[in-house]
Amino acid sequence: MMIKPKYHVFICDGTKCNGKKEGICANRGSKNIFDKLEQLIISNNLSEYVLISSCGCFRNHISERGPNMVIYPEGTWYGGVTLLALEEIVKSHFMYGKVVDKYLLID
Repeated sequence: MMIKPKYHVFICDGTKCNGKKEGICANRGSKNIFDKLEQLIISNNLSEYVLISSCGCFRNHISERGPNMVIYPEGTWYGGVTLLALEEIVKSHFMYGKVVDKYLLID
């Protein structure tokens, strides 16, 4: 039986409508962001609570703030996500349920 995760994270991988990974998020290392988040989830024993998926470009004039990610079910949008920011987001958001305001795209 699968355990329903508390959070589902979508990280933009910069894939455009033409199928090419040429967006800002891809150019700024979204693959590294995805890999690091996966490592942090595992090392903090959060695998049952946090599911991570990559997705295509979010567009909507937020691309320039990438790498971007959105966390459901609450719909928290983070932008300008760096490897360091991930550590703060994992500890604050996933472990304590507190949004990290300085990375918010949409509030």
